[in-house]
Amino acid sequence: MSSSEESEPSAWQDSDDDEDDGQDSNLELDGIVNKFNFRKATSDDEYALQSSLSGSSRRLISKGNAENVKRAVAALQKQICYKGFPRRRTPACNMANCVVDLLDKITEKRVPKEETRKIMFEFLLACISTGPSSSHASEIIQKVMDMKGMTSYINKLGGPELTRLLDTIKAVEFTSEKPTIDIDDQATYWGDCMLHALVSNIVNREAKKRLNDPVIHGEMVDLHTSFLRMMGDFPKAFSGDIKRVLRGIQNGYDEDGSNMLEVVKKSKDKKKTSLRSKEIVERQFKGLKEVVLSEKFGRKEQLERTVEEIERTLRAIRETPEIMEFWDSVIQFMKELALSEKCAKYPDVIKPYKYFFGNLEEKRFKKNPELVTKWIPVFGQMLQKSPSSKCLESWAFSTATRMADYWVQQ
Repeated sequence: MSSSEESEPSAWQDSDDDEDDGQDSNLELDGIVNKFNFRKATSDDEYALQSSLSGSSRRLISKGNAENVKRAVAALQKQICYKGFPRRRTPACNMANCVVDLLDKITEKRVPKEETRKIMFEFLLACISTGPSSSHASEIIQKVMDMKGMTSYINKLGGPELTRLLDTIKAVEFTSEKPTIDIDDQATYWGDCMLHALVSNIVNREAKKRLNDPVIHGEMVDLHTSFLRMMGDFPKAFSGDIKRVLRGIQNGYDEDGSNMLEVVKKSKDKKKTSLRSKEIVERQFKGLKEVVLSEKFGRKEQLERTVEEIERTLRAIRETPEIMEFWDSVIQFMKELALSEKCAKYPDVIKPYKYFFGNLEEKRFKKNPELVTKWIPVFGQMLQKSPSSKCLESWAFSTATRMADYWVQQ
């Protein structure tokens, strides 16, 4: 790690004499938190907070309840949940850790598990919304996840709460912490948090059945393409960590040959592979379109990964017997790519169609004439409008000629 992070975080301990600091003897935890300005905290402030917590901890624990915890969490959230919060292992971060540690003790002994989960879930969302920062990513969020029942809660999360969690993750934005922390270190903390604290707990083995719910599955497809978009929005140093997160999301669906788009069903000694659903494929195309058309699209790693995703999607469609069910989505996505300025600048994004059409067997055209009758008009529109002609190579015209042969036969 960088030299700027050599100082170790400190932590409060329960006082043996159980004597409150005179000024804090009647303060609840939120009152103690509000005494300080975490943003501008010094080592003296850190020591003062530790002293206050050590002197008051037994009283705060013995008299703790859900309402006290809610007020304390709200006070802490106001102090630390904003973009640009000081880096890890600073007085500000260490003070936040001290408060969360005490909250853990209070909730463990005084607050029902369900209440703790509800309160800390809201706090978790606020922490993620910071980016999350190196402090939140490497320390604070992990402490929250280690609290009573939080991991199992995220493991089983569904409905509106899961949607809120996924939407919060999808909306994160990069905030530089230079020069206080090296960008590679910041990326590593961010990636470890996203993968191990969040994504891995969302797609854990116990959640397999939940992940296949159509609504949740669609949201996970959106999450996957959102991280693909982040490969352009975040600095290059984050690309490797984002790839790890993408792989982690896919791991939730990779089992016995199945994946996010395809499912393998076994019967006796046979395996049948089929696409999940038309809705999932349309969601995938919609997400990929948003990635390609995003303002910062085009970094090498992002371009390569996006092309891989397009190829994987088209290959799955090409191999399914129900190809006509997905054909409208196939040609619509092709049209949207071809007519975009991004395609003119990065023609590789449409090249997967070269292999898609080139490997379609002739019997598919004979069996499904609509493959031709629906494709030819769209291709004509692509030729008439710029900048499509800039990214359509000879394969497109060869495909048109091939399709025209079947058109004549109708």
